[in-house]
Amino acid sequence: MEEQAKIPVFKASLYYGLIVGLVTIVISLIFYFIGQSFEKWAMYTSLVIAVAVLVLALVLLRKEYGKGFISYGNVVLASVLISLVAAILTSVYTYAIFEFDK
Repeated sequence: MEEQAKIPVFKASLYYGLIVGLVTIVISLIFYFIGQSFEKWAMYTSLVIAVAVLVLALVLLRKEYGKGFISYGNVVLASVLISLVAAILTSVYTYAIFEFDK
C-alpha cells in the first residue's frame, strides 16, 4: 500500500477560500452594477456559482496537494475552512457595500 501524502489543509483552505470569496464578490458586484442584485434569479445564480467554485477548489486541492487522493475527513475540514474564509470575505464586502451605499 502506498504512503499517503500529508496535505496542508489549513494553508490550502486559506488560499482556496480567498479564491472562492473573491469570485463570489465579483459575481455580486456584477449583479449590483447591473441593478439585479436583489432578484431571485441572481441570488440563485450566485449561489450555484459559489458552490461550483467550492467544488472546483476541492478537486484542485485533491489534485495539487493530495496527488489524486484525499481522505473524507480532510475534504470535510477543507470545505468548512474554505467556506468560512469565503464567508468572512463576503461579509466584509456586504457590510462595506451597504455602509457606503447609504
